[in-house]
Amino acid sequence: MRILCDACRSYVGKVVVKDLLAKGYTVINYTRAKVEDSGDPNFIGIHGELDDLSRLARVMKDYKVDAVVHLAAQSSPFVGHAVPYETAKVNFMDTVTILEAARLVGVNRVIMFSSDCGVGSVGVDVPVTVKVRNRPYSVYGVTKTACELLAGAYNHSYNMSCITLRIPHIIGQVRTPFEVSTEIMYAAINGKKLVKEEGIDTPYAFLHLDSLSAAIADAIEAPKDKIRKEGLYNVCDYNANMKELLEEMKKLEPSFEWEVGPGYETVNGIESEFLQGKWYCDETTEELGWKSKYTLESGFKAFWAEWLKAKKDGKLPQTGFIGLK
Repeated sequence: MRILCDACRSYVGKVVVKDLLAKGYTVINYTRAKVEDSGDPNFIGIHGELDDLSRLARVMKDYKVDAVVHLAAQSSPFVGHAVPYETAKVNFMDTVTILEAARLVGVNRVIMFSSDCGVGSVGVDVPVTVKVRNRPYSVYGVTKTACELLAGAYNHSYNMSCITLRIPHIIGQVRTPFEVSTEIMYAAINGKKLVKEEGIDTPYAFLHLDSLSAAIADAIEAPKDKIRKEGLYNVCDYNANMKELLEEMKKLEPSFEWEVGPGYETVNGIESEFLQGKWYCDETTEELGWKSKYTLESGFKAFWAEWLKAKKDGKLPQTGFIGLK
């Protein structure tokens, strides 16, 4: 089976490509970067831009692509707040271009992604199911909702079997961009006190990298008659609020201290988009065969082990965090 995948060198892409190759797939690395020989005949680099419809279609046809995994995106809500126009172009129009190329060539399975920002601030008592009414209020969030709708539109209109995996906070490897679990562990491993004026009640949902990679493989392999026309599936390992995260960190590192105020966090001066109820993945398990791999306890323990290893290897991040004393 031949899979065209973009953003193969990204945080998620590196893990996904490794796992797909291990399963015996051929991966077509469609990239805007300089193409270098990987030394692996099953990992083929092809140069191209995501907004080049004719190039994408030609590559899909020439390499007899069976499915597409569209990972490339402007993935930071914070960057999205600063550059809304570019975010809309990259996250929406580039996705449309990939879907069009696939449609023209006859590639029926395209895997793409939405997020908790696409769900938006629906309320802490509202369960996040595939039927929840999205309420994004950032341009970034709207682009994610649009991807959910695009999968359904191409499935209904062109008899394709596109899938949008809706994902929450991704964790699993040490990196510097802001993410609540990462911020907590950065403070704990450096012996710093985590200080925030607000946010102790903020709810979150989490997904580990290896769980996401497994979901992508399941989405590629799922029979067409199993895929719902809407094409939307939640993928989440566990849910926890800020207080629960802090308490779990305390179990792993007894010296860890925090001072976090009441209520919910604000981002860019406005209420967090992550005010959501518990995530449910029933359809994902029933129709794609995917199951979560972690609980809060086992997930935090596994993530903490990555931080301890990074410290031992001298590879701890040095910048990107605030609110520490």
